[in-house]
Amino acid sequence: MPSLVIKAPAKINLGLEVGQKRRDGFHDITTIIVPLELSDSVRISLSRPGIRVATDSKEVPEAEANLAFQAADRFFQAAGIKPSADIRISKRVPVGAGLGGGSSDAAAVLLGLNRLHRKPLSDLRLRRIGLRIGSDVPALLCRKPVVARGRGERVRQIRLPRLGVLLLVPGYPVSTRWAYARLDAFRSTRKSALTSPRLLPKILGRKVRNGELASAGSRVFNSFEPVVFERHPDLARAKRLLLEHGAWAAALSGSGSTVYGLVHRTGWQDPMAALHRHGFRCLKTRSC
Repeated sequence: MPSLVIKAPAKINLGLEVGQKRRDGFHDITTIIVPLELSDSVRISLSRPGIRVATDSKEVPEAEANLAFQAADRFFQAAGIKPSADIRISKRVPVGAGLGGGSSDAAAVLLGLNRLHRKPLSDLRLRRIGLRIGSDVPALLCRKPVVARGRGERVRQIRLPRLGVLLLVPGYPVSTRWAYARLDAFRSTRKSALTSPRLLPKILGRKVRNGELASAGSRVFNSFEPVVFERHPDLARAKRLLLEHGAWAAALSGSGSTVYGLVHRTGWQDPMAALHRHGFRCLKTRSC
């Protein structure tokens, strides 16, 4: 029975600029998506007819509601292959935390099935399928840091050094749908909110590569922070503590709930002890 195991890395958004709502109901975004060493493990086996998805987490949806199931179903339709897949996911990426766990599982399934079937679909075709599943999937198919624009379908690889990352995961989700709706309402009632900083990935990436970290950190922002931090002030406090205790940049990832801090890989002040004293818990990882 042919099978393989493939990693599904978590991600952070190194800055996230959300534009106005489009006619199709989506929003234009600009972001740098950075995959992390923290990963789910996805085992894919070609077995009896049908698609089966199992996980070791009760927080993950089952059957057709699972993004990995949707990825397998769409792959077989696009490739013209009779469905036959047994998918088992070992979860390590926190669920509903803005770290892209479900989207990354879906990307891993697309890559794994394409490999097991000797690549009947091109990279472009996989990205188009991925976009129908989730806006982060095209970027996570690349397995490298990328600049993502549009809905997330326009991706371009970007060169970055390995980054030391602290993840503060508060243990509750933030609804992406709520965050977009609240951001739209926030902007409609506050004229000043319509003028936001611009995320310039080329400049930000160059400063990170050149080690100009203080300057780079000042350019990292997330458009969701005003509305998410208003509802969850503990996340604003976590960001402040990270910056006060050694992180050169800190921001919300996606629409939350994770707040991450970027730290120097050697000789840095470790914010984890300070966060622990204030009741927060962190995961330490690195970018891929």
